[in-house]
Amino acid sequence: MSMIGLSGTALFDIVTDPVSAARYNKKRLQLSPAMNLNDRSLGFALRFSLNRARPIGAGFVSGYTPSVPHFPRQEKRKSGVTAFMLSLGATVGPMLFGVAVEESDLGSNAAVLLFTGGLVVGPSVGHWYAEQAVRGWFTAGLRALFLVWFITAFDDAYN
Repeated sequence: MSMIGLSGTALFDIVTDPVSAARYNKKRLQLSPAMNLNDRSLGFALRFSLNRARPIGAGFVSGYTPSVPHFPRQEKRKSGVTAFMLSLGATVGPMLFGVAVEESDLGSNAAVLLFTGGLVVGPSVGHWYAEQAVRGWFTAGLRALFLVWFITAFDDAYN
């Protein structure tokens, strides 16, 4: 049962990475730091975007007039394919490398760490790319709990 949860959440995370990228591209409400150079104060600004790309930068500077016209750069959109490929590569790569290390004489501890690291952390890489960090950390933690459950069940069955 724990192995089903572990592999199921990994597969679900990899498959839903394009959704996280699309959610990033549609984000309309943004809280960002703001700085006023006139009175040297820092604060926060709440922005609402009308389905346009968000400007790049930590925030904005009020009371500042540049001598050259300033046009804010637009953020690049996050690609669903890139998010998917990052998650797939960060999952399958370490797992295959772990199997290759196990077949060689380098030691089984390194192989187990590579394999389980790829299985637990790898599927969340696409969500981190899409700046959905909470979801990435939550599902990685959930897979870690499933892994601990699997190890304790396996240990109880053979001891």
